[in-house]
Amino acid sequence: VDAEPVCAVSSISATGGTSDDYSFTGLTASVRAVGGRTYTLNVTCSDAAGNVSPVSSTAVVVPPDTTAPVISAVSATPSTISLPNGQLVNVTVSVTATDNVDAQPVCAVSSISATGSTADDFSFTGLTARVRAVGGRTYTLNVTCTDAAGNVSPASSTNVVVLPDTTAPVISHVQATPDAIWPPN
Repeated sequence: VDAEPVCAVSSISATGGTSDDYSFTGLTASVRAVGGRTYTLNVTCSDAAGNVSPVSSTAVVVPPDTTAPVISAVSATPSTISLPNGQLVNVTVSVTATDNVDAQPVCAVSSISATGSTADDFSFTGLTARVRAVGGRTYTLNVTCTDAAGNVSPASSTNVVVLPDTTAPVISHVQATPDAIWPPN
């Protein structure tokens, strides 16, 4: 009888969501774009006589984020250590990374390797590392980035080179004691 029944979203449910993740008014709904979530929008229509239709539903699917961050640049400061004194030297790693969903993926040093090194020759936490200044050694610092969905990028690396010690000692003074031996027996 009614040529223009009034239709509206009557409720929304979400897998793994709460009522804070969506809202609706009339036939307009807003949902939080959380990867892997499905929202079911329930719609009813009523005519001028007050008759209400059975619920009809439609699903809004937010596909899961399966794309890992992309690292475009990795650098270390310092990248060259010129004083090979065997001491541990602080190194700061800088990373430029992007992700298709997460505006700020979390990046960190994931491993360090160097030929001839032992576990005491380096350490790392987040984007800070310490390497032992052993002349002629090159440390490879591997970095990975993780997005909010848990996707991990392939490792990208940067090197820290410890220059070899090529400077001979400088003798500034020589003295013998005694400086004379007598008698020559």
